[in-house]
Amino acid sequence: MRMQDGGMTEQLDWQNEAVWAAIDEIAAASQMSASRLAIVSGFDSTAFNKSKRVIRGQKRWPSMEVIAAVLRTAGMTYAEFGALVDKRMGRR
Repeated sequence: MRMQDGGMTEQLDWQNEAVWAAIDEIAAASQMSASRLAIVSGFDSTAFNKSKRVIRGQKRWPSMEVIAAVLRTAGMTYAEFGALVDKRMGRR
């Protein structure tokens, strides 16, 4: 993928937002808040707070450990998670 004039940064910002939106969607589909999903997945209740997704101006990405735990909690595959992210990015 070739990006010009900060396009890579914009693409990463968009992907970051899509990943967090997918986690929020998993929580909603599981009839949980993001805080409850974090707890059930084995993390602090504030781990998925929107206020913690950007720290000192830097976007925070969920780790693979976090994604794996969320998927295990929700009974989802990585392919299903990827489809949610793609949907949020306008891909099919």
